[in-house]
Amino acid sequence: MQVLTDHALLAYLHDAECRNLVWDCSLPEGRAVTLDLEVNPEAQSPEWDGRQILLSFKNVMLCRLTGWGHVTGGETLDSIDERVSAEFMGECRRHEATGLFVPPLKLGVSFISGSSLEMACDRIEYEMSAA
Repeated sequence: MQVLTDHALLAYLHDAECRNLVWDCSLPEGRAVTLDLEVNPEAQSPEWDGRQILLSFKNVMLCRLTGWGHVTGGETLDSIDERVSAEFMGECRRHEATGLFVPPLKLGVSFISGSSLEMACDRIEYEMSAA
């Protein structure tokens, strides 16, 4: 996996199909959340268009998922960006006040179904399928 340093690239994942979402507890360095995505062929990113990407958020200290299971069919990404709710930021501050380290990267993931994911992690890694 490669570290994603340009978070502006996350905008190209709009309308990607999410095939799987995994809460990984097996890593010795901490929790991870991984999204298995199929990027829209018209995403306007020559490097990513139509490709399968595993997007992994590493060392997740805090994660909040609101999932709507009454929706049938696949799950489509609306956005991934560095916006989180005031409630989530308050939770991060409460943890920091107790002396816990909260990673600096705060991300919000929204799905077209209305489901959402908020997390604090220290980096994003990705692996792309062959062209």
